[in-house]
Amino acid sequence: MVKKYSGLRSSEFVSSKSVPSESVPSSAPAAGSSAYTIKAKKEEKKESQKSEWKENVVAITVVTVIVLVVVGLFQGWFTPAPAPVAPGDKRWPIGIDDDPLLGSLDAPVTIIEFSDYTCSACFDFQMNTWPALKAAYIDTGKARFVYRDYPLDQIHPGATNVAATVNCAGEQGAFWEFHDAFYQHQGSLDEAFVEQLATENDLNLTVLNECRASGRQHTEIQADQLDGLRNGEVSGTPTFFINGRKLVGSQPFEAFETLINEELNVSTPE
Repeated sequence: MVKKYSGLRSSEFVSSKSVPSESVPSSAPAAGSSAYTIKAKKEEKKESQKSEWKENVVAITVVTVIVLVVVGLFQGWFTPAPAPVAPGDKRWPIGIDDDPLLGSLDAPVTIIEFSDYTCSACFDFQMNTWPALKAAYIDTGKARFVYRDYPLDQIHPGATNVAATVNCAGEQGAFWEFHDAFYQHQGSLDEAFVEQLATENDLNLTVLNECRASGRQHTEIQADQLDGLRNGEVSGTPTFFINGRKLVGSQPFEAFETLINEELNVSTPE
């Protein structure tokens, strides 16, 4: 049962005189007396010590920050941001590593993609731009295309495992078949789909699953990520490098066409 509040009795009210206060209590020695003077001096000393302590803490903090900044600069923790570079002007030192490649090995233009099978923008590129790009430049021998993994597990949980599955299929010669199918069916990448795809491509399912369980392809994936981050400052997917010139995002065919044709003019003698 909830007891109704009926107000405090007069004896329950607290006198304002009994409320704690920072003022000097009435029982304190009168100002000017020796006891009051001693107490005042003690209070002044205490306040002085507090002030000195605060100043020391501030001084130590400032010195610590300065030391950390100096050491950080020396060790490269706080690398100054590079000067802005117009898109496509800088050539980043990104290599093809030993990753899957489509097209002629002697093609004058190399297109490297860092991508994530579970990324919607990567799906958009694969569905809308890749067919025309492949027909115009890869199939004609003008460019070669290299796929490198850059799964973003922090926003796409399980993305590394998906990439590893495709790479494991690649061990049995079916990388591009799995690559294309995984993008085309991005929303249904379950075990049943993997088994069906393995059967359609005559893969040994036991060997495929052994590779997936071993995690050995994770090392290759991490190497791609590290190379992209260190040598290309890749921060999102898809990110492309056309003869080292960066193009970020799901770009239309015309964006690739412009850069590739510029490279062909450079690479092809007149």
